[in-house]
Amino acid sequence: LALHPATDEHPAGGVQLGFRTEDLDAFYAAREANGIGFTQEPTPMHGMRIARFLDCEGAETSVSGA
Repeated sequence: LALHPATDEHPAGGVQLGFRTEDLDAFYAAREANGIGFTQEPTPMHGMRIARFLDCEGAETSVSGA
């Protein structure tokens, strides 16, 4: 669980799921084979690397890892 102050990027009342993987690079590399459309490539943020993608219903979801 991560709580952030409301900003233009993260308005109050918003929710975003986040998952962790052991190998973020491999997860990102498999995106085309798995039909995942990423909105952000793996990027250092908050002391870790995070990528964002759209789930099957169009909601942005994040995945973090090494």
